[in-house]
Order: sequence, then C-alpha cells, then structure tokens
Amino acid sequence: MSFVMPGYSQQTLSGKVVSDSLLPLPDVEVTIPDLRLRQITGTDGKFTFRNLSCDHALLQFRRLGYKTLLLDVRFSGDTLLLITLEESVIEGHEVVITGNLTGSDHEENSAPVHSMNKNEWRENAPSNIIDVISKTPGVSQVSTGPQVSKPVIRGLGFNRILVLHDGVRQEGQQWGDEHGVELDAFGAERIEVMRGPASLIYGSDAMGGVINVLEPFPSPWNSIEGEVFSEMQSNNRQYGLSAFLQGNRNGVLWKFRTSYKNAGNYRTPEEIVYNSMFREMSVMAGFGWQKKWGYSQHALSVWKSTIGLMEGERDSLGAFTDEEGNTVTEDFLKGRRLALPFQQVEHRKWTSRTHLLREKYHVDIIAGWQENIRKEYEGSIDTAAMQFNLFSTTLDIQFHRPRTGGWEFIWGLNGMYQANRIRGEELLIPEFRISDAGLFLFSKRTLKKSTFSMGLRYSYRGMEIFSTAVDAYGRPLEGGPFQAFNDTVHHFYGPSFSTGLTLRLSPVLSIKNSISSGFRAPNPFELYAAGVHEGTQRFEYGNPGMKQEMSFQYDLGLILEKKKFHLEPSFFVNIISDYTYLLRAGDAMFIEDGDTLEIFIHAQSDALLYGGEMMADWHPIEKLHIRNVFSWVEGTSLPGSTPLPMIPAPRVITDIKFEPSVGRNGSRWKAAWLKLTADLNMEQYRVAYFETPSSMYLLLGLGGGISYKVKNTEIKFRAGVHNLLNTNYAAHLSRLRYIGIQNAGRNFTFGIEIPFKHIRTEDSNR
Repeated sequence: MSFVMPGYSQQTLSGKVVSDSLLPLPDVEVTIPDLRLRQITGTDGKFTFRNLSCDHALLQFRRLGYKTLLLDVRFSGDTLLLITLEESVIEGHEVVITGNLTGSDHEENSAPVHSMNKNEWRENAPSNIIDVISKTPGVSQVSTGPQVSKPVIRGLGFNRILVLHDGVRQEGQQWGDEHGVELDAFGAERIEVMRGPASLIYGSDAMGGVINVLEPFPSPWNSIEGEVFSEMQSNNRQYGLSAFLQGNRNGVLWKFRTSYKNAGNYRTPEEIVYNSMFREMSVMAGFGWQKKWGYSQHALSVWKSTIGLMEGERDSLGAFTDEEGNTVTEDFLKGRRLALPFQQVEHRKWTSRTHLLREKYHVDIIAGWQENIRKEYEGSIDTAAMQFNLFSTTLDIQFHRPRTGGWEFIWGLNGMYQANRIRGEELLIPEFRISDAGLFLFSKRTLKKSTFSMGLRYSYRGMEIFSTAVDAYGRPLEGGPFQAFNDTVHHFYGPSFSTGLTLRLSPVLSIKNSISSGFRAPNPFELYAAGVHEGTQRFEYGNPGMKQEMSFQYDLGLILEKKKFHLEPSFFVNIISDYTYLLRAGDAMFIEDGDTLEIFIHAQSDALLYGGEMMADWHPIEKLHIRNVFSWVEGTSLPGSTPLPMIPAPRVITDIKFEPSVGRNGSRWKAAWLKLTADLNMEQYRVAYFETPSSMYLLLGLGGGISYKVKNTEIKFRAGVHNLLNTNYAAHLSRLRYIGIQNAGRNFTFGIEIPFKHIRTEDSNR
C-alpha cells in the first residue's frame, strides 16, 4: 500500500518503508529496474532517488519475510511515498524483467517465467552455470561430466535455447553436445528462465526459451560494496574462489570480479572417472555512468577453461586405459594431471548497455563483441586436432513508450554478424559467415484485473558457406590441392508472433494464457557436418537441404496464492514443423585407425511436444518451508508416434527447509537454515530407437547454513552433502552413460561468503 504526496523537491523521488504496524523497515532493497538504480533503506526506513529526469518509474521493494511490492509511480517535480510492506512467508511476486524487454509483475506476465537469486543456488553448490537452473520447473541439462552442461527447456536444447548475459547474447559453439556455456556462475546475481518461444524479441535461436543471467545492480550512490566467496567439494576435490568489488562515486560506476575453479577426477560409487578433471578462470572489469539522461555501462571479460574429455576405454578387467592402451594407475586417477583428449576454450567479450531517457520515450542500446576460441586435442598436447574461432558482433536497439492510458509500446530491431574460422588438423564444419536481422513491435494493455499483450516480428538470417583447401587426407591445408565443402549461400526468413492474456479472477487466483510462434534457421553443423567429432565419439553428417523450423505453442498457467500457500501449475502444447534431430544411420559404422564409430545423420520431420510443470510452496508454520517442483514433457515425431530423442524423464524435486531461531537479542549469530532435498527422477522408457531407456532413481541431499555478524557484515557459512546415500545412477540426458560411466557419488560441500559495504560520504542516496 502507498500514499503519494507531490511537492517535495525538484525531480526527487523519496519515501519511507514501514511494516503493517507502521514501524520503519530497514534493509529494504528499493530498485528502479529500468534505470538500474538501487537503494537500501536505513534504520529510519527512508530512501531517496535524486536527479530523475523522467516522470514515470517502476519501483520494486524487496525484503526477506515480506511480500515483494511492485509499484508504478508517476510524478512531476517532487514525490514522497509512504510504502507499507505486508509480512509474508511465501517467496512470490518477484518483478520479472524478461530478457531486456520490459519489467512487469509475475502475475501480469503471460509467458511462463521463473526467476531465482544467488542465495537459492548457492545453497545447492552447483558445478556450472546451467547446473544452477537445472532444478527449476521445466529445465534439465545435457551433461558431459561435472563441468559441461547444456540447457534443455521443455525438451528443446542446443541452438533452440538462447543464453543472455545481462541482455547480451552469449555466442559460442552452441551446436556441440559437449560445448558448455562460457559464463562464470559466481558472477550471477539473478537468473530468469523463460519457457517457450521468445523469437518475437530475439529471432532465431530463441525458439525454445531464454536464459537471462543478470549481474548485480550498480552500487548505491557514493558507496563501495563487494564480496569474497569460496567453496569446496569432496567428490572431485574441487575448490573455487571468487572476489567481487564495485563502486559508485557521484554516478561514475566501476566493478571488478575474478574467479577460479580447480577440480580433479570425480568419483562414482564404483570408481574414479579417468580424465574428468577441469580448470576454469575468469576476469571481468567494467565501468559506466548514471546521469540525468540515463545510464551507460560497459564491461570487458575473459573466461578460460581446460576440460578433460572422457572416452571410457577400458582393459579386459574393466579398468580405464589411456590413449596408448595402458591401464591408468590409481595414483594418476587421484591426481589432477590432464590427459588426452581434452578441450581448451577461451571466451573474450566486450558488452555495452546504454539507457537514454527522453520526454516521451526511452531508448535501450545493447551491444556486444565476442571471440570464442575452442580447441580439441587428441594425439598431441602441442597441436590442436580441431580448432574453431568464432567472432560475433551483436546489436539490439529498443524504443520504449512508457505506459499511457494503460497502453505500453515497444518497438525495436536487432542484428548479429558472425564469422567462423577453422584451424587445427581436422575438419568437421566449414568456415561460414552469418548475417542476422529482425524488426519487432510489442504492445501491452494493463487494466485493473487483466493484462493483454501482443507482438509481431519479421526475421532474416543469411548464411555464407566457404570451401576449405585440404590435403589428400582431408586435413585443412592452405593452398591444398583439394576442396572440402562448396561455396554456398542460404537465406532463411519468416514472421513470428506472440499474444497473451492474464486475468485476476480473485485476490488469490490468476490465470495466464499465451499463444506464440517460433522461428529457427538451421546452423552450419546441421547443414554441413562431415567428420569425426571427438567430443561425441561418433561420425556425423549434415544435410544441406534442411528447412527452417517453425513452431506454434499454446501455454496455460494458473497462480493460486494464499498467505501460507502458493500453487503454480502450467501446461503447454508445441507443434514444430521441420524439427531437426540426429539419427543413427542404422548399423553403418565408420572405421579409422582401429576406432569404430557409429554414424549419425541430421534428419527432419514435424514434431509434437507437450507437457507441463507444477510448483507448490507451503509454509505450515512460519519457519518451515516445503517446496515441490514437478516437470514432465513428451516428444513425438509426426505423423505417427515415434519418440523424439533427447527427451528428459519426468522429475519431482521436494525441498523441506527449516529456519530455526538462533542466538538471543544482541547475539552475533543470525539467520540459520537446514534443508532436506529429495530429487526423484522417473524412468524414461519412451526413447528413440538408438537410445537406451533409463531407470528411476532417487537422490537425497542435506544442507545447512548460518550467518555470523561482524560489525555491519554478516559472514555466511554453509555445508551440505549431495547424493547422501551414494546412489549409483546415470541421468537420462548424461552423454557418459553410453560409454558406461555413471554420475557422481556422495559429495560433501562447504562454502563461505563474506559480503561488505562501505558508504564513502553522507550523500549516499540518489
């Protein structure tokens, strides 16, 4: 609840946040998401944003133990707010900033979106950025050991899922099964997952959904803040460390983060897995400005990893063997030495995000430049057998007309230019250039009990394929006597749309409907792959005659929320024309240098995917939190009922979390929690003819944490154990199960987080 009283001071938005009993509330995070402004209320509950040149702002008020409030404020000159937050044990009503389009309340957004903050995933000690979200509704992962994961949303993955980093497309070699996402999991403050087509905003590659990884908001005016975070895991003796520091001095912004991870070979309940070690490091530095005209932020980053590739070769007794056929010793398995084959990936990136305020509209300009260098080593640690250098430049421009008379309009354009260069001794895909462009218009009408939205887009993708000179053995050779591939040009284009309606049927019940279409152009790997792919241990063929995919999806969702209970079921039906997938070419085999590999080809058919998710939160008492997440999807080719490959098994995850009272008044010991997790994965028997059904398994986890206050800093400690019963299992979408390698066994984890904040001057509000 809020009261607005105009006439305080020129272009200043101030206020006070109180509880139901009208007592001031400290430590409330007050943000203006569209302007990336943030304040924390003091002991008096007050906040101030100065020098605002706009007359409209969407504010979010968030504090643990209270219902998050989203407030649309219009002001002229001075505005003073009195905000009352309602106590609540349900973590709901989060503001949703889908991709980089617009901010809206969760109940007003017709698209199925789930968001989570860093406190949620740090409790689970994830091994990579995709592992972070793999326990959210409708999301699973294709994994290759503990470090390489690819997201799958409602049965769709690879180039159908777009990953954003603070609104900028993350562009690597997404087509590869064993190619992960090159982002630092330590650096994510919040992650939003949109389930379903987002082609309206981003065009091709967002047909299955969007994952937006968000960095922390800039520091409040004239302050410095940061954190040091460290974690350890017992199973693979992994340790990680991250340090972050950022500041804001009179609107001049800066930030810096560095992170490092190192892990040895992981253990299943039966063995240590040879060559499953990895190392990862990243460095990021950024700067920017917050002024009356808006804000502008820029960042440079470098991310590097070295990851062993597991082949599963064994001797007659079942022990692992190396590349030369020798049995791997116990000492080597327990060490951290790298062995062949392995991959090295380096991702360099520059990003820029500018928000310009004008009297009747504002403009977002989001740009990025990236270089992804991927090397795979097989026979020698000195020369890469396969190397891809991918250069990407992206640009998004959006014009926002603020809400007037209930209507809000956004129109925009985006484009991408990519160039892929081939190095190394082997050839799998051709060199290529991609030019991508699109125009879209989006509108939203908000009434008292309903919100209607609709949008239309037209997308174009041009692709140039270049021939490559090779020697007599098909190896790339400048000036070689033969040519691999042919110079070819492809053009793909088409419309996409989205429409949605949300209705608040009562104070506790809302319904959400949306109909949307998706567009995806085939990638060069699907069109022209021709060779041995070391990472997947198979020979792969492309299909140059492939058509673009087009999808049509209907979503239905409900939100039921009472004081101690939150229920959110959702259902979907997705029809895709010319769906692309890999098929094994019968019994055909490829034999080279004594290795026998299966041959896979790219095929297309129409497809039907349907299923749903359900999330239920229940607080029978204030300090007890019970959460259940259920996900299920079916995939079938059309016509007929042949199962599609790579469809995840149904899954139920239950968290029981207890937050006991610790310490007396004045004690340094603060918030504590204990959590029991049960992760039940059903059997998956509906598989493609070349896949193997997977069995049902149950994973139990136990964790806890506590905070200790030192002056104005709360040091957070956490510990836990995953796979408590040391269950021997293989996840259905684990690629390693096809070479006889199981997932990780029991794993003890420990983490410590030391946040800090320093106010430089008394003028800490803006």
